[in-house]
Amino acid sequence: MRILLLIALTSLAGHAAILPGVIGPWKFVSRAPLEIKANRPLWDELGLQESEQGVFRKGAASAQVEAWRLTDATAAMGAFDSLVPSDARPAHGLDSLTSYAALTGNGVLLASGNYLVAIHGFVPEPDEAADMFRRMPRYENSPLPNLPLYLPEHEVPNSERYVGGPEALKLFFPGIQPSLAGFRYGAEAVVAEYPSGLRMALFSYPLPVVARDRAAEFAKLPDAFVKRTGPFVAVVLHPNNANAAEALLAKVRYQATVTTGEKPPSPKDNPANLLLNIFYLIGILIAFCIASGLMFGLIRLLVVRSRASGDDEEILTLHLERR
Repeated sequence: MRILLLIALTSLAGHAAILPGVIGPWKFVSRAPLEIKANRPLWDELGLQESEQGVFRKGAASAQVEAWRLTDATAAMGAFDSLVPSDARPAHGLDSLTSYAALTGNGVLLASGNYLVAIHGFVPEPDEAADMFRRMPRYENSPLPNLPLYLPEHEVPNSERYVGGPEALKLFFPGIQPSLAGFRYGAEAVVAEYPSGLRMALFSYPLPVVARDRAAEFAKLPDAFVKRTGPFVAVVLHPNNANAAEALLAKVRYQATVTTGEKPPSPKDNPANLLLNIFYLIGILIAFCIASGLMFGLIRLLVVRSRASGDDEEILTLHLERR
């Protein structure tokens, strides 16, 4: 019995818990490691650190919760794209928490910060979901790439896929080899499908000169439609309608934005503080004048008293009336 207890404790010590004890009214019951069976190379590319599944209960009802912790928010976004079902619906009630939330049957798929969570059995309220993520260990919320914002609108729902490396490219846009995409240059991409039957990949590069070079290489592919705009390169392979492909590529436009640093506000920028400082200055000047007058009078009095009795002050007269 002691040996079995020791083995159980050792297994629990080797597995760090990432699920919280409660999610709103739902209370944790049990947990277990979550084995990654499909697309393990993709999860390794995304930087999967730990995964866990657990059972939660509220009264007689039970629910299954799965959680994945990744390197950063971008990786969690990529994991969300890879797991979201094609029939998922937007979770509008959770928009205040994250842009990556989808209703899946009787549950929800959520990506926030460096975590991805799949809940089967209930949909938490926004404040309950926010509290759940806050309770998870080593939660980090970093900025997301703005590349998906440049995709043309009206894509097929839930068809967007983030591509951050060779494994994702092989899965979501296999027509381009990883060596041709140029991930060694710091490339990233996003893939989406459109109702016209087109599938487009939008690549982003650190510099426009790199994008120009990659665009020339993409154009050598057979039956490839390519457009470069700024540091972006849009690619459509083997379109069933050339005119539709041209129209789709024409909607891809890069617009550079310049962000200037703003001077942090200071008390001098507040008009009320300016008026108050003016009154302070007036008070200081009045006090200085009064003190100067009193000092002059005191000195004058001391000079007069220091003279011998009967001495009068000499008065100089110019007699200007005689001139």
